[in-house]
Amino acid sequence: MQDEGSPPKQRRLSEPRPFSSRSFASSPLISEPRVGEPGTSRGGASSAPGLRELEATAVLGEGSFGLVLEVAHKASRRRFALKSLTKSAVVLGGCEAHVLRERVILQVSGGHPFVVSAFGFFQDAEQLYILMELLQGGSLYELLQAVGRLPTRDAAFFGACVASGLRHLHSLGVISRDVKPENLIRDDAGYVKLVDFGFGKVVEGKTYSFCGTPCYLAPEMVSGQGHDCAVDYWALGVLLYELLTGSPPFTGQTQVEILSKIVEGKRHVHFPPEMPDEARALIKKLLVASPAKRLGRLQRGARDVAEHPFFSEIDWHALLAREALPPHFPAVRNAPSDCDAALAEEWTCRLQAFERDEADDRFEGF
Repeated sequence: MQDEGSPPKQRRLSEPRPFSSRSFASSPLISEPRVGEPGTSRGGASSAPGLRELEATAVLGEGSFGLVLEVAHKASRRRFALKSLTKSAVVLGGCEAHVLRERVILQVSGGHPFVVSAFGFFQDAEQLYILMELLQGGSLYELLQAVGRLPTRDAAFFGACVASGLRHLHSLGVISRDVKPENLIRDDAGYVKLVDFGFGKVVEGKTYSFCGTPCYLAPEMVSGQGHDCAVDYWALGVLLYELLTGSPPFTGQTQVEILSKIVEGKRHVHFPPEMPDEARALIKKLLVASPAKRLGRLQRGARDVAEHPFFSEIDWHALLAREALPPHFPAVRNAPSDCDAALAEEWTCRLQAFERDEADDRFEGF
């Protein structure tokens, strides 16, 4: 999602993006991830429909590379989100590698309750398609815009969902590099899921890319020292601060100002007196400049985050089983009342005429 607040004036940097749009020795959070069936490279799992079996019911969002449709399986009426990217626009933006990386991450990471699932990947001569689960509860960014800031218990619940999802991704060698409220979408039940892996990457050791959202970047990325999954734990600290206060800790009118404050460190982080001590302590340990000393990257890894007193009321087993009570029950969104019926009908016709074309070397493996 690209709807920006103020401050900061700028939430995102780097390449063009297709869409604007929290004692656990036996805890599921730190055990081996439960991987479900996220789909396959040629049209998804056996239970996932093909494009010709779908009809478009609404346009959910548009961006520089294409759009996201709400689609329904004609036989079962099960609804999905279908992300459609125009190949020529992706190539013009120089984002072929981003699209292919996102496809790989979606394929390997599905099945976790707090990571969005993809069910199929398709391409024809002009378009790339990703069939995904439909999340209708809105983003945490939208929630913050509505309520200003969250109570501590609510922030802990959402933070625990994010921490669990990150643990799953990191166990697969995946770093997100774009954890922020806009990319945390609630499902119908009120749990949040990590979405949008255009900046994600499968990493062994360190990588040296410079990408993400300015106020969420870790200092090692800003300084070009190389980074690993520790950047996601830094972003978790920024996220918790924003959930509890309504604004990120590092803000400014320009990207340069924001990045300078990040490099200069904690002296720019001002904790309001009403913030609980446990929250303050966790955020400080996540916003440690040295990746090697940052919580989540110490010897005990994700266990240090899960066992922090800030999460003392989280029942991790119940959370992963989706038996915990979410703090907010979002109003499930139906098709927009101003939905462009003609455009939906046009896309339904396009899906009926779908002809697979995998001969495009630019998107080999999609």
